[in-house]
Amino acid sequence: MHDSVALEISVDPALARRVSVLIFARLALVVLIVMAGWWWIYSDARLSLSTLPTGLVVLLLVSVFLAAVFQVWLRVSRTLTWQIRAQFFLDTVVITWLVWETGDLISPYITLYILLISVAGYFLGKRDAYVVTAACCGAFCMLSIASYWSMIPTISGGIASSRAVQIIAFNNAAFVLVGILTARIAEHHKVGAALKLAEANFADLSVLHERILRSINSGLITTDLDGRIHAFNSAAGRITGLRADDAIGREVFEIFDGSVRPTIEMCLREVQAGGRTPANFEAPIASAVMTDKPATVACSVSPLCGSSDIATGLIIAFQDTSVLHAMEETLRHSDRMAAVGRLSAGLAHEIRNPLGSMSSALQFLSEKEKPETAEAALMSVVLRESDRLNRIITDFLTYARTKPAGTHTSEQIEISAAIRDCLALLKHDPGVSEKHIFEYASPESPVILCADETQIKQVCWNLVQNAIHAMPDGGRLKVSLLEPNERLVRLVFADTGCGIAPKDRKRIFEPFYSGTKGSGLGLSIVHRIVTDLGGGIDVQSEVGSGTMITIDLPR
Repeated sequence: MHDSVALEISVDPALARRVSVLIFARLALVVLIVMAGWWWIYSDARLSLSTLPTGLVVLLLVSVFLAAVFQVWLRVSRTLTWQIRAQFFLDTVVITWLVWETGDLISPYITLYILLISVAGYFLGKRDAYVVTAACCGAFCMLSIASYWSMIPTISGGIASSRAVQIIAFNNAAFVLVGILTARIAEHHKVGAALKLAEANFADLSVLHERILRSINSGLITTDLDGRIHAFNSAAGRITGLRADDAIGREVFEIFDGSVRPTIEMCLREVQAGGRTPANFEAPIASAVMTDKPATVACSVSPLCGSSDIATGLIIAFQDTSVLHAMEETLRHSDRMAAVGRLSAGLAHEIRNPLGSMSSALQFLSEKEKPETAEAALMSVVLRESDRLNRIITDFLTYARTKPAGTHTSEQIEISAAIRDCLALLKHDPGVSEKHIFEYASPESPVILCADETQIKQVCWNLVQNAIHAMPDGGRLKVSLLEPNERLVRLVFADTGCGIAPKDRKRIFEPFYSGTKGSGLGLSIVHRIVTDLGGGIDVQSEVGSGTMITIDLPR
């Protein structure tokens, strides 16, 4: 940056304060000079106060006036550069006048030029320090020449020419030397200020960089050419379940599933060879923290380049696509359910009506046969199987015809009473023995829910029946009614049955998928009803330890 623009800025409060200090310091120096003159006169018995030079009085008055003018100018000025330059120009004039008044070549105030040059370098910088130095040298030389050749009155008396030349040369050399030193110091000061500003900007950029990395929702990993992690943002930690301190320094292959190792190694080889083509792939997270809830991420790999545009590693950006896959699965499930709904009407006419006719005919024929005959036994088997097939079709039609949210008949029901009714009926189910223990826990106050009571009983009926089937040799079923908050009602069905294998857990809500002797539609009906009511269902199960199904329903 050029020196001339060092102060060409809008008013800086800190600089304005320094200029104000300069104004008062100048005035204080003048007062000190006047007091020194007064003390020198007072201490000399041969002099009196009447001999105080008129110039000192004029100097004091002029300084007070200029201080007032500069203060007013400081309040109204938008830039300070030219005001400071004007102050130093007037300082040069005043010092030259003071030197002339006090003996020109032999004046003790010649050193004020040195003070002026030093202060000018501090306030104005390198170039203006040279300008003020040249002005001081020129003013002193012109004053010295004019006084030596008696062009102006002087009180120094006759001075030999050699002595005059020595004084002029010595003082000008001092001015130039101080000017050079001041300019160098000003330059160093400016460089130091620029360095501090650069450091502050760098710190701000670093903070901004950290905030950006912390704020983005995508995981971001940077590696070196060996595949070791150097940076790991908070979103990456949230997705993988790892802390940055644990991830940095590890190989990136440890974060993702081993199946992506060839892809990342290929990217590293391509980057080392100067390639720039990004790679995209999906990979499961291999972190041990995520094993209980597997996550799949979509990754994009790009080269990480340094300032010389040479690749120094990889940038791996990734997002958790587990939710997206879950949405896709939900959509596929909805499509399957739509197909089931379209098929249900045809099934009702094409299967159920002939089945009813067959059952009636078999019932009529069985009455003609004697109970102990083989034909009667065979007809009994056919009747039982036709009844079972009729129940399957009934469940299927119930599942397919479940009304969507907002169209079912809703009313304010006391849900606890509906659950008690279901439990009371199911205790007399043929599959229930004395080894089956039923527990029910609910709040003391009534729990009101806006829903179809028939649907709520259907949910409870199917879940309790499933629990009974999962405990053929007996066990404990605990049904809990909870109120997590004022907007939700929670039902929890926890049994000690055989449990559900992990590979089957994703399919239990599919129609006709059954691990027991049921039709495979009970949980499908439950899922459909809960979803249509705007609720959610969660299944936690371990083989041999039992199953806990949690249902949340909005009030």
